[in-house]
Amino acid sequence: MRILKHGFLSLIRKPAKVLMIFAILFVVFSLLFTGVIIQNSIDESKVYIRKQLGAAVEYKADYQKAYSEELEEEDYMKLQLSKTVAEDIATDSVVKQVYYTNSNSLMSNTMKTAEYWERDGQKEYYDNTYIDEDGNEVVDNVYFQLNGGNVAEPIEFSEGDYFLVDGDFPTEAQVKDGYPYALITRELAERNNLVVGDFMELFDWEENDYELEVLGIYDGIQEGHMGNTMFVSYEFNRNMMMAMYPEEAEVMEYVNRIIFMLDDPLEVDGFVERNTSKLPSEYNYLDAATTQFDTLTKPLDLISLIASLLIWVVFGAGIIIIIAIVSIFVRDRKFEVGLLLSCGESKFRIILQFIYEILCIGLVAFVLAILMSNVSSSFVSDWIVENQLVEEETTPGQGNDMYYGYYDTSVFGDVDMNNIAEDFNVSINQEVIFKLFVINIALLIFASLVPLSIIMMFKPRQVLQD
Repeated sequence: MRILKHGFLSLIRKPAKVLMIFAILFVVFSLLFTGVIIQNSIDESKVYIRKQLGAAVEYKADYQKAYSEELEEEDYMKLQLSKTVAEDIATDSVVKQVYYTNSNSLMSNTMKTAEYWERDGQKEYYDNTYIDEDGNEVVDNVYFQLNGGNVAEPIEFSEGDYFLVDGDFPTEAQVKDGYPYALITRELAERNNLVVGDFMELFDWEENDYELEVLGIYDGIQEGHMGNTMFVSYEFNRNMMMAMYPEEAEVMEYVNRIIFMLDDPLEVDGFVERNTSKLPSEYNYLDAATTQFDTLTKPLDLISLIASLLIWVVFGAGIIIIIAIVSIFVRDRKFEVGLLLSCGESKFRIILQFIYEILCIGLVAFVLAILMSNVSSSFVSDWIVENQLVEEETTPGQGNDMYYGYYDTSVFGDVDMNNIAEDFNVSINQEVIFKLFVINIALLIFASLVPLSIIMMFKPRQVLQD
């Protein structure tokens, strides 16, 4: 109690020095707080971007790069997406669902096409019928794209690109067994008077005949979706290919597209890091919207670097300045220290008194610096939003991938930089205040102990003589 009273009286007796130390601590704390607050907000913005991009990871191959480097045919074949590799990666505990699809096609010489183009706002369907020289109506073969998936609800539906208007999805057993079902477009059903439960007679390139049951009829939210696209099971497509090319059974294990849906978007980076080594070729990679994320966070990375430099420079300079100021503060009171030691006061209690005085000044500076940093951070935040986030926005590139369809469903979310700018919050929360408090208390104690420890090395007589 005596230490507290003596320390308080010492502060009152020397207001000029107290104000000098207060001013320096206030400036150091304010700069340090501003840097930490901005850094914390940038980290939160990156988390926001990652969550908006979603929890999908796509297994891809960079065919363009491989082609430019003129790979041997054997190495080039390794680029093909492997179902076996996908199932191995899917054992990762954070994987909620793996989607893999293969593609095939069937034909019909009796059905009408559902492919169309628009002219003056009207749909015009491609005509696959004509009159031959004998005056007979002839129907050209209509080609149907078959997307084979490994789940009952294809990812195009779970992601909202398409939706059923009639019928149901297949059962898991039908998918697994390769039952000949199909989900067809509303246009195809209307053009051919098909309803749920009807069977379509189709044939392949080897003129093998197939009957596919219409289980569901869907519509496309996406403008201009392919009207002749049918959704079937992965096993059905695979069995078709095996029937046509039995000598290429190994090739049948490769697929067109593989997507892993994870439990949490924030697990994406760790998942990619853990499983990249399982890929069969250096030209294969796991894409977690990396291009989009890097593009969107590029301006934030620059600001983060500047904020980090500010924090470390201010922290380092602050320690030096505070050590110097406290050294002067303590040196001018060497005589007082000598008297206290001569009176039998312990060195530990004297050190506690000086630290108490410095902490009193630092606490006031800390509170005022928080209030000031909220104001300064607001100005910095406005500058970041106006000159970095919004103006630096660019359209994410698609990379160097070879795509296998014009209408592939995007599994990554859309992020608007204007929304990030609106949500760019540089305010202080309790967690940040606590961290800053601990950091600055540690800084003050460390800076105070250095000059005090030197004085405590002297004996009372030496101190008084100096």
